[in-house]
Amino acid sequence: MSRPAILIVGGGIGGLTAAAGLAQAGFAVTVLEAAPAFGEIGAGVTLSPNAMRGFDFTGCMEKVAAAGVEPKRQRIQHWQDGRALLTLERADAREKY
Repeated sequence: MSRPAILIVGGGIGGLTAAAGLAQAGFAVTVLEAAPAFGEIGAGVTLSPNAMRGFDFTGCMEKVAAAGVEPKRQRIQHWQDGRALLTLERADAREKY
């Protein structure tokens, strides 16, 4: 029995990671993206340990880690007034998770 073809709408981090994992599992994958080209858009992204495990599965975790910065602390702020909602110490995140 053949595997179904998979269509992924959105070529962001999640869509491309899903596409890579599904392709490695033998599925035919098509990714649709509205942007005219892939590239940086100026947004910062924090990837959780679970997200990094997904990159590890696809074989590109070390390249992703090398392209980024591992913060020692993360502060989550309210979108309207900027007040700090939560501060996380992340210095040992790799070892911890």
